[in-house]
This record gives sequence, structure tokens and C-alpha cells, in this order.
Amino acid sequence: MPSAPTIAFFSVLLAASFGLPGCSFLAFQYKGATGKHYRLTQAQAAHYEDAKASLAREREEWRRELGASSESAIGRLTIARRECEAYEAMIGGAPPEPVRHFKSAADVLRDDRRHACAKADGIRKRVENDRRLDAHRARLAEAEAIQEGAQATELARRQGLSKRAVVKFLLRRSQGRYRGRCPCPFHADARGRRCGARSAYSRHGGGRVLCYPRDIKPEMIESYRQGRT
Repeated sequence: MPSAPTIAFFSVLLAASFGLPGCSFLAFQYKGATGKHYRLTQAQAAHYEDAKASLAREREEWRRELGASSESAIGRLTIARRECEAYEAMIGGAPPEPVRHFKSAADVLRDDRRHACAKADGIRKRVENDRRLDAHRARLAEAEAIQEGAQATELARRQGLSKRAVVKFLLRRSQGRYRGRCPCPFHADARGRRCGARSAYSRHGGGRVLCYPRDIKPEMIESYRQGRT
């Protein structure tokens, strides 16, 4: 009398060859990591389960090897890459499936490998983006430090200027910002004539352009020395 495994094998063989609906319960259904469904024989299902169990053990060993860093982005990337490579070896060691209409364990493992490698690639891209972001932040911090140093140097320079030097600078800056040939009465126009009453200072009562030391108020000098203007 044939043994139980033999009966099961020939039942599966008959179901696959002739499509007997009553024997479909002997097939093992598996869903790959990408969502595709596969029907395996008992032998192929056993091989697939062994391969997944072996991978789970290897994954735990990798985590113990990496320690606390296994939870970091680099650690997750390392594990994902090793998992992707481990699938290659498992697919190569999987036996072929001689029964028609059934898939082999290698088919499901290929599906799982695609998912694992895509996951590793996604982690790699995130790590690269984080590195670029960190580099950008470092450059910004460096630029801010340089700017702060320059501002401190400029503030020290301003505070060291005499009142006369500050007044002279404020007058020159105010007159330089005016767009035209006649900011102050003592300037000359395009024909070389003295601006006088035609100057912006005379026309606007001196509110827009600073022309004389009397136009500089003490608070203007203090504001400039403190770096506010």
C-alpha cells in the first residue's frame, strides 16, 4: 500500500495535470511580497518555509552584529542590502518544480527579492537625501558663523569710529543713495551749474537727503554704532 506522502504527491500531480477541482485543497497558496499569489506543492512550500526561516535567523544575527546601530538609517540600509543579496543565494538553491501548473519556491523568492531590493533602494535614497540635507545644513551653519563673525567685526569697527567719522559716513551714504544729479544745494548739475534751490534737499525740506552735519541727530550716530542702520 502506498505511503501517505506518495498518495499526496500523486494526488497533487493529478490535480495539476487534469485540473481536478476536488484536489485543489492539496495546493499550498502563498502571497508574494509584491502581492502576487502562487500555488506550490508540498515540497516547494516546505522549501520556501525553510528559506524564509533561514533568512529570519540571518536577519537576527545581522541585528546582533550591528547592535544599537541596527536601528539607524545606515543599519537598516545594511540589513536591507544583505537581505537582498541573501535572496539571490536562496533562489539559486531552490529546486525546480516538475509538476505542471504549479510554481516553484524560487518564483515566490524572486517576488520577495524584488520587494526586498526595492526596500533597500528606498532606504539608500533616503540616506543620500539625509546626507545632502546634513551637508546643506552644515554649509548654512558655517555661512551663519562667518556672517556673525563679520557682523561682530563690523560692529567693533563702527564702535571704534569717532563722531566726526560717523557723521561723514552718514552724509556720504545718504547722498549716494539719491538717484539724480542734485541731492544737495552745493552739488552741480549736468551742466556744471550749482544745484541750489533745485536740489532734492531744498525741494523736500531736507527730509529725504542728509546734506549737512546739523542734519545728523545723536540717535542716528548711536543707531549706526549699534549696527541697527
